Amino acid sequence: MTSAGPEGGGREVHDPAEPSFGRWLELLANSDRRLVLSTLLENGDDRLPVGVLTDVIARERPEDVTPQSVLIDLHHVHLPKLQRADVIEYDADESLVTYRGHEDLERCLAAIEDLAAD
Repeated sequence: MTSAGPEGGGREVHDPAEPSFGRWLELLANSDRRLVLSTLLENGDDRLPVGVLTDVIARERPEDVTPQSVLIDLHHVHLPKLQRADVIEYDADESLVTYRGHEDLERCLAAIEDLAAD
């Protein structure tokens, strides 16, 4: 997905020392993080409540996984990891997540989703 800068009216693409391809693969290795990113991309530029992301992931997981355990994993593992990689903005106090826009990451995610669909 190509993102235009602010002048083009699209999502701003960040490039603070763009992580390597291997770093993108590490971030995308986890299915919950892929679901978070896919959901944020589908949502566009809006901030999403962590509860929405929790519900999306809980629907995809086995029945023995509770929304509470998904929320704990998001809060303590996945969202901080994505934030450290400068992929998202995570406001833990407000429980809101915003995707920051990374073209290379989006291409990797699309390729992984295409392979998984086959």
